[in-house]
Amino acid sequence: MRSVSLTDALTTREAWLQAFEDREVYVKNTFAHVQRFGIHEHDFNLAITDLGYAMKRGKECRRWIIHGHKSAVISMLAIANWSLLKLFEVLSALELERAEYRKLQPHLSVSVYHFPSKEIFSPMALSAMNPLAGWPQKWTVPHLVRLLARDQSLRVVCEGQTTDDSFLDSERNFNRGEEVDRLAFIRDLVEDAKSWSVRPTAGGLSVSQGYHVSYFVALSHVTDGACA
Repeated sequence: MRSVSLTDALTTREAWLQAFEDREVYVKNTFAHVQRFGIHEHDFNLAITDLGYAMKRGKECRRWIIHGHKSAVISMLAIANWSLLKLFEVLSALELERAEYRKLQPHLSVSVYHFPSKEIFSPMALSAMNPLAGWPQKWTVPHLVRLLARDQSLRVVCEGQTTDDSFLDSERNFNRGEEVDRLAFIRDLVEDAKSWSVRPTAGGLSVSQGYHVSYFVALSHVTDGACA
């Protein structure tokens, strides 16, 4: 489970280089997600997602992919004066069609994709989510996301996790009892909601992804009315 890294802004060369080192970051002041792919200088891919509508139903989020040599991508950022906001303006001005791939230079190209906003996670969107009015009759993944978004004190603990390496799984006791990062857990729920199931159990909720992994969300300290 990848950790969730946040930064206030991307406005300097140093901040961008740190983002490249971290490989991905959520940017608060521009409501964006920046992620780097590729391991070679000549295969440098930068994905920039506009999170303005993230986690909303009936909307879409745009994701631009900047492909090319690292030096060409760096030059494009420099032209935007290292401002993510300015880069958004440059990318929007290209007026790319859905899934269009456009070559800008011999070693630089840009493409854009659209995704259902409800499947795109943003830590900046959590505080605006409506709290639960009470315990639902039947728990769903969206219910759990709303609960976790509004209650930062909730603990998520691994009940068991398996991989293709059964010996290693046994050695690490299937990760039982390990506490999970709340934001990273919410992201997994949002971005792959159909693969998760939620069921009430003694003292909380059991949340599983097939037979691969199961987590426990303790609710013993939360009363029904405390959700409102």
